[in-house]
Amino acid sequence: MNQQINILITDNDQETVNVIACVLETQGYSVSTSHSWCEVIHRLNNSSVDIALIDIDMTDMNYQTGIAAIKNASPNTKVIATTSIELDNRTMDKLSDMGTLSVLPRPFDLNELVCALEFIALDLDPVNNGELAYAHGQTS
Repeated sequence: MNQQINILITDNDQETVNVIACVLETQGYSVSTSHSWCEVIHRLNNSSVDIALIDIDMTDMNYQTGIAAIKNASPNTKVIATTSIELDNRTMDKLSDMGTLSVLPRPFDLNELVCALEFIALDLDPVNNGELAYAHGQTS
C-alpha cells in the first residue's frame, strides 16, 4: 500500500531531508524532496503529491501563506507540519483550520512520523477530539 503513496519532504536542512527520505523509502513510500516553500509550490503544480511533510519554520514564506499555497495548488494533498518552535493553542488551531493533519515537534522520533503516515494512509484522522495534537501529546 505504501508504494502508491507519494510523499514530499520539505526542509531547508539537507541532512534532515536525506535521513527522513531514506527511512521512508525503506518503508516503501515514493519520496521526493524540496528545500523551500517556493520549491514545494512548484513541485505541487507539476506533480501529484499525496502527503507533504513540511518544516513550517522555513523563512522564504510564512507558514500561513505556504500552507494556503499548498492547498490552492493541490487541494487533496495532506499536510503534516514539523517545527522546532513550541506552538500555542491559537497557532495549532490555525494549522488545523488550514487542513494540517498533524504537527511533529522537532526533534521527532522517526517512528512517530511513520505512525502518522500510516494513519493518513489508512484514511484515519490523527486529530483527537477535534483538536490538532502534537505527536508528543496534546496542547492544553
